[in-house]
Amino acid sequence: MPAPANISLGVLGGGYHLLEFEFVERWRGGKLQFHVATATGEKAWLVRFRVYVPNSGDNDVRYIVKTQTCFPGGTFFLGGYADDYIDDVMVDAGLLWQDWMWNMGSYGAIYAWGDGFMYPLSWQYGQHLVTFAFGEIWLSGVLDFQYISWTNQRNKIEPPKFCAIGNLNQLDPSSAHPIDSAMFYGGSMWKEESDPEFSERYFETRQVINVGSLGIFEVGLGLGWAEWALLPGTEDDVGITLNFTNTYFSTEEDPPWYYWEFSLRNTMIEIYSFPALEIEGIEYEEHDSFVRPDLIATMDYTGTVIMFVSGALLPTGAPAKIGATVGLGIKGIATAIKIAEGQQVSRFKQIITDDHNYQVQSQKDWTMRPLETKSDVVFFKLNTVMGKHCGLIKIVFKTTLDAIWWHWTDFGPMPVPFALADITTTIHIPCFLRG
Repeated sequence: MPAPANISLGVLGGGYHLLEFEFVERWRGGKLQFHVATATGEKAWLVRFRVYVPNSGDNDVRYIVKTQTCFPGGTFFLGGYADDYIDDVMVDAGLLWQDWMWNMGSYGAIYAWGDGFMYPLSWQYGQHLVTFAFGEIWLSGVLDFQYISWTNQRNKIEPPKFCAIGNLNQLDPSSAHPIDSAMFYGGSMWKEESDPEFSERYFETRQVINVGSLGIFEVGLGLGWAEWALLPGTEDDVGITLNFTNTYFSTEEDPPWYYWEFSLRNTMIEIYSFPALEIEGIEYEEHDSFVRPDLIATMDYTGTVIMFVSGALLPTGAPAKIGATVGLGIKGIATAIKIAEGQQVSRFKQIITDDHNYQVQSQKDWTMRPLETKSDVVFFKLNTVMGKHCGLIKIVFKTTLDAIWWHWTDFGPMPVPFALADITTTIHIPCFLRG
């Protein structure tokens, strides 16, 4: 067994310093162990760790990462970036979280999704052994992590990460009303409370579709979520918000008896959950379809856009992803969802009803004249059946966008529809189930 090596760092001045060294392991089974001590022998506080591990094949290789860390007190998070996955986070001998590698079977899987992770560690003080598995699959792996104090480093804790995919399929590009361009926006917000693990959080995406000869239409899909972490044996409601806006029409010079509308038809919402979180169904039935006061708080907000995808029209079947790249973003563009207490929500027909998969279809079409906005919300009730798990909730929204020209005839107003595009938005949201 090699003898330990002691490296003197000399006299360090004030400010931050980077400690960097190289450890090469050739025959598998190697171990790296080190600690940094001050001149008085006290262990120093290490903030950030970065590990690169090669993998010559496509096998799943799990590395056990351990740090013996002295926490100065306060609520802490394990935050960072892993290009594959993290699993089995433990503090000392206690398991905090399982299944960071969220695998939803046929519903698809997301690992660290290239956008980082933020793992709640609760209140920590004194020396603690933090252990987790870093899984590496695709040829090479990078792990970059740090322990972040909510008490002293709150500026480092960003809004919750999520992954969103926008897909626009133009139905008839050769028609008289082709789509010129489309943009896909996404944003999230974290409402800071005294306990960050149970703070409210919100997500929203928006597709802006420019039908050059007619105008611009926006399709907003959001999620009002009550808590970051859920306790086992408790129920919670998730509100899926819909916001449709006819922002501009270029045919306003038409006589009053001619007018245009944008319309959405065949609107469907599908929600998937993971085994530890069951879906009990939609919140409102035919006899009770109004927003309750206790559900309104999470619905009235303005989100900050963190990333956008724009340019020419998205190719047919080619999705634009939010969360695929670290650091891409713009600030200052905001969107708003307004759901009022007592507002009536639309009827949705239940197509698929399963513990982990619900599909509902709207029983009406949405039509909007120029500068008109319509909002709606669908509430699902979720039930935690296991603790110490984390996983994904997946929301899929599908609809068809039409333009309708109403004109006057001898028989009264008659509609002439133009089918424009099929729209799909998919959002993946992480959530944590406390033990």
